[in-house]
Amino acid sequence: MNVFDARFTRFTSYPDIGGNRLGIKFTRSSKPVIDIVVGNITLSLEQIQQDDLLGGVVWNAAIVLMEFLETLNISYPGMNVLELGSGTGAVGLFLACKGCNCVLTDLQIELLERNSKRNGVEVGIRRFDW
Repeated sequence: MNVFDARFTRFTSYPDIGGNRLGIKFTRSSKPVIDIVVGNITLSLEQIQQDDLLGGVVWNAAIVLMEFLETLNISYPGMNVLELGSGTGAVGLFLACKGCNCVLTDLQIELLERNSKRNGVEVGIRRFDW
C-alpha cells in the first residue's frame, strides 16, 4: 500500500460499477442525481447516462481529488481556478464552495449550468473544445 492509498483507503475499495470504454474504467451510478459529501460541503450532481458522453458522470478520481484538496492546508478564498473538461462540474463546484473564483469549461455546458444552479454555486461556464 503506498502513501496515497494509506491516506485515502475508503476510495481504494470503490467497485467499478460501470462500463469499460477504450480500456478506461469509470464509475457509472444508476442514479440520475447523486449527492457527494466532502468535509462540510454537500453537492447534488445530475448525471447523464450516455455511453458516448464520458463527462456525464462523476468519476471516482473527482471524488478522490476533492477529498485530497480537503486535507490540504490551503487558503482557498480568492484563488483563481480554470477547469478544463469539467463534465458534471464536481471538482470546480467544490472549489467554488471553498471560496475560489472558478471558470468551468466543457464542450457540452448544459450539464454544468444545471449543476451550478442546482447547488446555488456561482461559477463562470464556458464552452471549450480542447
